[in-house]
Amino acid sequence: MSPIFVLLLQAIVIVAAARSVGAAFQRFGQPAVVGEMVAGLLLGPSLFGALAPGLSAWLFPPASLDLLNAFSQFGLVLFMLLVGLHLDSRVLRANSRLVLATSYTSMLLPFAFGVLLAWPLARQFGVDGSARLPFVLFVGLSLSITAFPVLVRIVGAHHLSATRLGTVAVACAAFDDVTAWIALAMVTSLVQAESAHAWAPVLWLAVYAAAMLLVARPVVQRLLQRVHDDDARFTIVLIAALGSAAATESIGIHALFGSFFLGALVARELPGTQLFTSRIEPLALVLFLPLFFAFTGLRTNLFLITSPWLIAEAVLVLLVAIAGKAAGPLIIGPRLGFDRRESLALAALLNTRGLVELVVLNIGLERGLLPPPLFAMLMMMALVTTAMTSPLLRRLGYPTTAPIELVRSARR
Repeated sequence: MSPIFVLLLQAIVIVAAARSVGAAFQRFGQPAVVGEMVAGLLLGPSLFGALAPGLSAWLFPPASLDLLNAFSQFGLVLFMLLVGLHLDSRVLRANSRLVLATSYTSMLLPFAFGVLLAWPLARQFGVDGSARLPFVLFVGLSLSITAFPVLVRIVGAHHLSATRLGTVAVACAAFDDVTAWIALAMVTSLVQAESAHAWAPVLWLAVYAAAMLLVARPVVQRLLQRVHDDDARFTIVLIAALGSAAATESIGIHALFGSFFLGALVARELPGTQLFTSRIEPLALVLFLPLFFAFTGLRTNLFLITSPWLIAEAVLVLLVAIAGKAAGPLIIGPRLGFDRRESLALAALLNTRGLVELVVLNIGLERGLLPPPLFAMLMMMALVTTAMTSPLLRRLGYPTTAPIELVRSARR
């Protein structure tokens, strides 16, 4: 079979499975993205590969996975551009005191807990020498993630968009996303560096950021001011995003960071994101993201964590992730005027990890930072913490009356 024929067959199966499972999860008040993440997991060795190994090997031969990954990664580059464009700096500035206090605690506490947890895990999985520091930092970072795209939709579905709670949650998630991507870029750059030139990638990151701020942003701004045709404006931003993604990939930092950073830089120069949302989002949500979830699922084998000891470790990772992320809002919330119910709701919202966590975990696996069993544990943590958000909000008295979609911006 030709590679493109195999890719087309894979796309048919993946999209059908993602839509079916996603729709089933929506009936239970879950975001469709949770069902699509589960669908990807079911297509991998954790279910389909175990029940029908011959058919799984025929449909997903190892030689085809590089093409599947490349196709899904291109879609993620486009999607992360959209996420960057959705960041609203006005919300961050208007709620700076609340955002900074809550965001720092909701990131630093789980990061600290994750680092403490990572030291014994490093010994268990044989991570030593120069690889230990990036491993420890990466585990801490993976427990600190909040998924801005999913959280925006959950806030809207629970009628919290116009409330102080919803505004703070969205602003904190936006701040966390920016901080997490910058931290991820620095951590992964350490993996690329030789000991004698450990800071070279970090310096290249600084050069890239300076070039984007001082050169690329003014150039894109002037071009957008000169053209008024939608197609031309879309083309300018798309080319700039692809160029930024290529630049970060070339210096050893993932292409997704470049796309996201460009989107965040030019968001203020655009009167709205409807043009980009209408052109990028449908294809990204229906095709590219399910392909990414399936590729992730094909790399996740839950049978690697079936021993009692590893199951206990997976539960510990989950509990540390939840407690670390919830501690900040529960500590800071009352001091900022939130009652106990609102503080608990904010803790539940900031525990939403979703797509961003999966992207980060895949980068960690590709860069050799995560052993496969730990990758599977963190995958399950991402699923559980995302799936528990809406039930917890309903339990706290914040009902939802509409299906929860993934990422339609509040920046209209």
